[in-house]
Amino acid sequence: MKLLINLCAHDGIISHYAGVGTIVRRYIEVIRDLLETKKIDYHLNLFTLEFNKDSMGYNEELFKYHKSLKNTNLYILSNDTNGETSFGNVENYRLASKNTADVINKIDFSNYDYVITLCNDTPYAGLLSMIKEEKNSIKAWIPHSTAKIYNEDMSLSLEQQLHNERINWEQAAIDYINSTENNYLISTGSYIRNHLLELFGN
Repeated sequence: MKLLINLCAHDGIISHYAGVGTIVRRYIEVIRDLLETKKIDYHLNLFTLEFNKDSMGYNEELFKYHKSLKNTNLYILSNDTNGETSFGNVENYRLASKNTADVINKIDFSNYDYVITLCNDTPYAGLLSMIKEEKNSIKAWIPHSTAKIYNEDMSLSLEQQLHNERINWEQAAIDYINSTENNYLISTGSYIRNHLLELFGN
């Protein structure tokens, strides 16, 4: 079997500043160890967002390590913040997802038995709908948190607007998953599973 995995994350590839980064780093190691142990012919694409070298969480050693992995390509893409933030707002998410989709959609999926795309957290929620649908393509969004988890102070109208835009961005991803074959929602634990079912379920 020949397998391509596209792993997309705003943290954990060339930076590590949050729990998302910890989980993503573990994903990379587990994927590589499992596939190499099983002697599966695989290629791993790592997609992340640009960081200034003085940005919070940027990790030069992690960048060099992931760049040096065999059977792996590292893609560092823009979200229109000039490397100042990897999370940002919905406009940043949309651009990050579009730039990632532009790369993935140029790949000839017929060269692989399966192409698996794992989209981590809110910045990549919209990526699933931007990637071409192919019979051998499996896509998943893995939210580590959602806007509905936060009880933010929405006293300012701009805060409320940004919060609502994030909720809509995440809901659109879930709606796409529910209506499209071979697209999945993955929970990282019972808390997020119950949260997704209770607050995003139809």
